[in-house]
Amino acid sequence: MSYLPPSAPRPQYRAQGDDRTIAVLTHLSGLIGALVSVGWLGFVGPLVVWLVYRDKNAFLRATSAGSFNFNLSMW
Repeated sequence: MSYLPPSAPRPQYRAQGDDRTIAVLTHLSGLIGALVSVGWLGFVGPLVVWLVYRDKNAFLRATSAGSFNFNLSMW
């Protein structure tokens, strides 16, 4: 992990089109997966979204990675 000094520009993630809808569904997929599988598959939905969008969209990559990390931590 690289350190950015306070004066360095931060990366900006811009949502375009249906990106916000997919981001919300990414977070909901963790909850739905956890409910359906009684808690142990909550990380699969965000992982699938990350695998699909990791090279195409920086906003969805960051959102799905955050959702995956949260769901894995809660598991």
